[in-house]
Amino acid sequence: MKVVAIVVTFEGMPWIDKCLGSLVKSTLPVDVLVVDNNSTDGTADKIRSDYPQVEIVENDSNLGFGQANNIGFGRAIDKQADYVFLLNQDAWMEPDTIKVMVEHAEINKDYGLLSPIQLNGDHTALDQEFASHLMQGAFPRFYSDLFVKRNDLKGLYPVAYVPAAAWLLPINTIKTIGGFDPIFSHYGEDDNYLQRLSYHDYKIGIC
Repeated sequence: MKVVAIVVTFEGMPWIDKCLGSLVKSTLPVDVLVVDNNSTDGTADKIRSDYPQVEIVENDSNLGFGQANNIGFGRAIDKQADYVFLLNQDAWMEPDTIKVMVEHAEINKDYGLLSPIQLNGDHTALDQEFASHLMQGAFPRFYSDLFVKRNDLKGLYPVAYVPAAAWLLPINTIKTIGGFDPIFSHYGEDDNYLQRLSYHDYKIGIC
């Protein structure tokens, strides 16, 4: 099972240790690829120095989130990856996060995208953006079970929307849907991608 984790960086020094540190500790080993959007704060130099196992692509300009990830998608396809995991530079994960999601993806082929539960920085609450969509009713079954069946939550819930801070994509999703639409330089590209997933009858889920 080959998983390529893609992190798009721009002036990422405050967060890069937590982010990349969590990926290299994944219980399911992953190839980590950083696509740097012309940072000027030494992000790329730090990665080369402290994370020699991480592949880095340095762009000559800031291409934005979507186009930078598209570069990563191309690299993942070239590497014959089975899955791509997108992680924001200011986010990090538990060691078994990718392993759990891949296990669910392997037996739920109708899902084109999975995400973990997204928490805030100190693990005291749900991430605000993640929670805002929960409150809007985008996660109806999860929302109900969270209050009624706290000790019997399911491992996978279908949802209508999940922020792009942490997405697991089977490579077949990318081959079918394509990459992010370059018309969106920043913001809106994730909404558009989720709409395209739904158009192609893929489910979206949280683990």
